[in-house]
Amino acid sequence: MGLSESLATYTKLIKKEDGLIDLKDDPRLNYRKFLAYHPWPGIYFFVQKKSVQPSETTKKIRVIVKEAKLENLPAQVGGKFKILRVLPEGKKEISFDEFLKNYRQNL
Repeated sequence: MGLSESLATYTKLIKKEDGLIDLKDDPRLNYRKFLAYHPWPGIYFFVQKKSVQPSETTKKIRVIVKEAKLENLPAQVGGKFKILRVLPEGKKEISFDEFLKNYRQNL
């Protein structure tokens, strides 16, 4: 049995840039992106890295979401997108709680 060309569906080519998320977006949307783009291209967001020296400019750091889940809370209709583990650019993989201790002021 062959495939019928008339029943085929097409989509765009997936690129790495498609994995960019906004943490303020709908939690379900971010979780669906995580499921769709895991493991490649993965989802990520950017944070501003403040430099120690005032003369240096700030730099954006890409943070890859390695593990996440959607918590369905009775008080929230849409649930809560909970990030569990991340991989900050140039660093080792850490828990999101540990990441927040170091970068909370930059989010």
